Amino acid sequence: MEESLIQHSEQKPARPTGGFPSLGDLLVMLSLCVGAQFVVGIVFSFFGKIFPSDAGTFLSYTVAMALSVFAVLSYRASRGAEGRWAIFSTRGFSPLRILHGFLTVIALSIVLEPLTMILPEVPVPITASFWGIMTVVVAAPLCEEILCRGIVLGSAVKSRGVVWAWVFSSLFFGVIHFHPAAVIYASLSGLVLGYLALRSGSLLSSVLLHAANNTLSFILLAAGLESTPLSNLIPNSALYGILYLAMLALLGWEGRKIVLWIRKAHIRRKKGIEA
Repeated sequence: MEESLIQHSEQKPARPTGGFPSLGDLLVMLSLCVGAQFVVGIVFSFFGKIFPSDAGTFLSYTVAMALSVFAVLSYRASRGAEGRWAIFSTRGFSPLRILHGFLTVIALSIVLEPLTMILPEVPVPITASFWGIMTVVVAAPLCEEILCRGIVLGSAVKSRGVVWAWVFSSLFFGVIHFHPAAVIYASLSGLVLGYLALRSGSLLSSVLLHAANNTLSFILLAAGLESTPLSNLIPNSALYGILYLAMLALLGWEGRKIVLWIRKAHIRRKKGIEA
C-alpha cells in the first residue's frame, strides 16, 4: 500500500523552500487548462455536430480534461517534480468521513445561497440523460480529482507544505470552474475534498465525495430544481431561518474539525522536516 501524502513527505522530509508548484506554476497550469478547453472547443465546434448534444458534451469535456492532465503532467515533469501523482487506495478509507464531508458541502451550498443568488447563474450544458450522468457523476469527479487533488495537491504537499497545498489546490479547483458562483463554491468545497485526500492519502475518498455531490446536483437537474433556491422550496421564512442557522452551525463545526486536523498535520510535517 502507498503511504498517505503527508506520511510520504514525513518519511522523505524536504524543506518547503518554494518548489513546484509555485504561484507562478499554478497560473501556468491554469493557462494550460484554459488552452486545452479552448482547443477542444474549437475542434468540437466543427466536428461535434455528428454527436448527440449530451454525448458531444461528454466527449468534449473528457477530451479537454485528458488534454489538461497531459499538459499539466508534461509541465510538471519539465519543472523536475517527481513521484506518484494519483494514488487510489482503500487504506485510510472511511465511509463515515465521506458522509461528514457530504453533509458539509450540502451545508456550504445552503449557507452560500444568499450570495450565489445575486451572482450570474451558472449555465448547465447537459440534460437529464445517460450522457449527462456520465459527464457529471463519472467524468467530472474522476478527471478533476486527478488534476486538482492528485497532481496539484499531491505535488505541493511534498514541496510547499500542507497548508499551502491545501489552500492553493482548492483555489485552483475553484478557478477552473470559471463562473463566479461556481468558483466560490468549488474553492470552498475544494477545502473539504483536499482534506479527505490528505487524511486518507488517496483520491478514492475525494472522488466518491465529488461524485456524491454531483449526483445530488444531477437529481435536482432531473427534477427541474437546479436553479431553484432552497428559500423558494421552503416558503415558511421561520423554518428556512432555522434550517439556515442549523446548516451554518454544522458548517462551523465540521470546518473547525477540518482546520484543526490540517493544523496538526502541518505541525507534524514541520517537526519531521526540522528533526
